[in-house]
Amino acid sequence: MNLLSMKCPVKIESTFNFLEIRNLIPVNSDQVLVETDKISQSVIFESLNDLHRVMGYINYSLSKIFPTSSPSGNDGKSLESMTEFPLSPECWTCRLTPPSLCCGGFSDTYAALCDYNGVPCREDVQWDVDTIYHSQDTRHFNILDFSHLNSRDLALIIAALAYNQWFIKLSTKDLKLGSEVIEQVIHTMSRSRSIEELEMENTGLKMEFAVKLSAALSENPYTSLTALNLTNNPLEDKGVSSLSQFLAGYHRGLRYLNLSRTSLTHKGQSSPPPLPSPHLHPLHPLPLSEGQC
Repeated sequence: MNLLSMKCPVKIESTFNFLEIRNLIPVNSDQVLVETDKISQSVIFESLNDLHRVMGYINYSLSKIFPTSSPSGNDGKSLESMTEFPLSPECWTCRLTPPSLCCGGFSDTYAALCDYNGVPCREDVQWDVDTIYHSQDTRHFNILDFSHLNSRDLALIIAALAYNQWFIKLSTKDLKLGSEVIEQVIHTMSRSRSIEELEMENTGLKMEFAVKLSAALSENPYTSLTALNLTNNPLEDKGVSSLSQFLAGYHRGLRYLNLSRTSLTHKGQSSPPPLPSPHLHPLHPLPLSEGQC
């Protein structure tokens, strides 16, 4: 978004991405203070109608990028409500509605995050999701389908899932994940309302991942997780213990859990588990033999 000066010759005074906007503060009927990560800029409009148009365009753009959730910590409030200048029914932007979105608008979200991070958007990724995934009507996002990409590109793909409500399963197997990708998996699980199944089998995850994942899930009151498979990752006693503490108080409960071959010692197995929550659904028993630990 470019802000132009009113002087001649016209020049760009500041530039920022929509996703950098943290607050829009009304000053009066034709003036708004825009606060971003880096600057605070006062913007004066020629009329209230012009202000409505700009606010409507911002909301329309964000509704395409984040069709079912809010990207920032504003508790779901739209930018137009934050400005206290609601759009009138006659405003042209009110008649604009986002087009039908393939796979929950994944491609728009992914492109916006690429732009925000200064990384080229890969059209082949968008084509795969919009064409192959969409034609198969699949809601299973398999990281292996994009294993040929570098860690940075893969991390941005995972990041887009945090704001997507089409995909309900995220999985990979026998693929060592870089630190950037692992951090985005954790971030996605801290925000996602739709992912019900998480499968990260033999991906090199360590104890720190299990601890951070437990914290992320605890901080997400809207998580829909019902199945968790972290088999064949060296989570160790501390990692498994952290997960068990989360699960003991998890209101939804799991229908499937696999923590076999996670370097759990006899000491870890003999430690008394935390008391289950009265809302915890029974899990499938997973006996761990000495060879599986």
